[in-house]
Amino acid sequence: MDTLYAMKTKQDMNISDIAAQIRTPEECFLVHCTESIEHAFLADGSNFYRRSWLRKQTQKQSVLKTDAQLVDELNSHMHEAFPDVPRVQQHIIGKLKRGMTEIYLHPQAILVPEDQLRFARPDHLFLQRVTPTGRTFDALMFHAGTLTTILAIPKSQLKVLQSWYNQPLFMGGADPLPLTFIKQQVRKGVDNSKIVEALMGDQSDSDSEWLPSESDEDLTEDEDDPTEDPTEDPTDDSTDDPTDEDEDEDEEEDK
Repeated sequence: MDTLYAMKTKQDMNISDIAAQIRTPEECFLVHCTESIEHAFLADGSNFYRRSWLRKQTQKQSVLKTDAQLVDELNSHMHEAFPDVPRVQQHIIGKLKRGMTEIYLHPQAILVPEDQLRFARPDHLFLQRVTPTGRTFDALMFHAGTLTTILAIPKSQLKVLQSWYNQPLFMGGADPLPLTFIKQQVRKGVDNSKIVEALMGDQSDSDSEWLPSESDEDLTEDEDDPTEDPTEDPTDDSTDDPTDEDEDEDEEEDK
């Protein structure tokens, strides 16, 4: 493995050249591939680099490697090439820009490699559409007053998000959150716990008080895949249509 595909510039780059550009490894991140996630990623301050574990094996090889062996081999190569770069292990799935994708959670960052998005840890995080019957919910993140919404997160991943955020987390029900009020409080610099306390005080005896039970967490993988259309971000007047960009990138990528 000598190259990685640079998603920003859409070209293969030598690993040695990429490693030479990294000045602060602690500000970069590695994401492992799995048998169900095709690419391993390296994220630096300005770019995402990726490598697929899927590759053709010739019949000339004495022993063909299993999928698990190919996955382990690529992840090991990434660690050897970037030994000081921390690995991001926790992830959820949701929709941000182009469709459902993996969203990786580091204590200080959120990475969305397929969308080429990187966020700092949010100053404030709120959840909406958390109901007993709903299969997904949305997460509203505020960075210095700017709102970003992650749509259609499977309800079975609620505890992953709670554990990662590790702060008081308001979970709204079927009714949309009072965004005007929340934005006002955020802009005033009100502490997150105070905003949550105010929202809890306005919360009625409705399904917004639901908390996950053991049966809710034991959803199967098939149930985790949301089939309902996610609620559109009320602050986003534009619609992002999927493109064929990924297909073009895959053709260029050296596997």
